[in-house]
Amino acid sequence: MPEPIFDNQEQLDQIKSLLLPGETVEGVFRHAFHNILVLTSKRIVHARFSKEENVEFVRSIPYANVAGLTLSTSIKENMLYLHGTFSANNEALCNFYGDPSKARQAHDLILHHILGSP
Repeated sequence: MPEPIFDNQEQLDQIKSLLLPGETVEGVFRHAFHNILVLTSKRIVHARFSKEENVEFVRSIPYANVAGLTLSTSIKENMLYLHGTFSANNEALCNFYGDPSKARQAHDLILHHILGSP
């Protein structure tokens, strides 16, 4: 199994308590303030941690419930932003700002699961 994608070890350590038995982390992406998007072997986890590193909320979406996936760019204030919006029951899950490769990595990992790619 490949090593998980993550920005820093602290993010990876924070989410380990959220894992189900037998579940593995494939990617951890920070997308806004204290919000992180976690892609596991079983589901998408959207979590927010407080400044004290306590979990404020957790939202889980099984890959089978993902209805669509959009990856788009927009130019704002002379900067290029890449927004990855992940839909489940027609609700946006998150937007990425900054490093375009992170949104692309998350998009590709989710697409792998929803298409059932080997």
